[in-house]
Amino acid sequence: MPALDDILAYPAGRAARGEPEFEETYVRLLQRFSGKYYRYRPLFALLEKITASLRRTGAVDIVFLGTPFLHLMLHARSKYSIASLVQDEHELRTARRHSIPLHMAWKWKADLYRAYTARDDTTRLALLERTVTDIGTVLRRASPQAVVVKNDSLFLERAVIQAARSAGIPTVTIQHGLFQRAAGSHILDGHRTDHMLVWGEWFRDIYRENAIVPEARVHVLGYPYPVTTSPTAAGAVPCTICLLGQPWELNDASLREMKHQVISTFIKGCARLEIDLVYRPHPAEHWDDLRASFPALDLTREGETLTGAIDRYDLFLSWTSTALLEAALHGRSAVQIRSDAVPADDFSEVGACYSIEGDEAGITRFLEGVKRSEYPPMPVSGRYIHLSEDPGEDFSSIMRNISEFR
Repeated sequence: MPALDDILAYPAGRAARGEPEFEETYVRLLQRFSGKYYRYRPLFALLEKITASLRRTGAVDIVFLGTPFLHLMLHARSKYSIASLVQDEHELRTARRHSIPLHMAWKWKADLYRAYTARDDTTRLALLERTVTDIGTVLRRASPQAVVVKNDSLFLERAVIQAARSAGIPTVTIQHGLFQRAAGSHILDGHRTDHMLVWGEWFRDIYRENAIVPEARVHVLGYPYPVTTSPTAAGAVPCTICLLGQPWELNDASLREMKHQVISTFIKGCARLEIDLVYRPHPAEHWDDLRASFPALDLTREGETLTGAIDRYDLFLSWTSTALLEAALHGRSAVQIRSDAVPADDFSEVGACYSIEGDEAGITRFLEGVKRSEYPPMPVSGRYIHLSEDPGEDFSSIMRNISEFR
């Protein structure tokens, strides 16, 4: 029974460590999804019957939860048979567009929310047991040699990991975002998975230091997404600065004031020095709130992809954003904003990008440096992020060498 309750434990653990907004935001998203699912349940049931191609496929080599690592999936398909457990409409469309056998995980996701909100232990545990059993039935039928997830913390991921473990199937978690030494080991993935694939030796060291996963089960995959370097004159004048937003207030409401102070300082400084500034909201940020709070701030176009923004703008700033790292990997100038309120490693020390202090003096010095062209693009340390010529081939090689996968 305690193992079942562990499926729902991560958000509450974050709340106990002073981040109650994380749990509230995550549960609100699940509530919205669950409400939609049960409102249109007959339609979704019909859609599941129509699209459940995994049931007709039979055994496969690798099952992925979702499609977040599509590039790796498509490469793996040249060597292994694959399938996906899709969680939403976007993943459904992606799997169908690439003819990836799939099974809809929507009911599991909705039932896990029902388990979380159940008023009594009997109902909660019954929902959890049924969900894990149903997932296990699908996995046993597919009989994969491994199940791949992007984290081992959230509800559905943990349920899939438990079901895979019960079926004797190894699980593999691929690092999906920046991990910070400064944030503490409790926030890292890897506590439930069998194998952890990380972006570089620097991240592998974190796992070694904290003994989260046995050392032999931590593998350096490198950056799992395609990277192309764009021609740029970043750091030269004139240039457009793009401030990459982060929804800090969704995890900790007290950080809203800090973020707004930084934005205000950039608006004033850029106006004084005649530097173009745009703000790219994080998908979880509220556009209306930003427009109301900063009417003079230019926002990027709604729907513009990160790749589109990287092609369009010259110099990028943020606090601990993975998007900031991606801009640096694509050959753009990237600068980390440091703040005591946000536990983060110093990106300039680890070789990721420049870093500046987020107070008024630090921002002013930075903007004056921009006018003097002091921030050309800098390469990202290969020890921090390994850039492979072919991440897909590296992924396939690691899968071949995982002992349980043979």
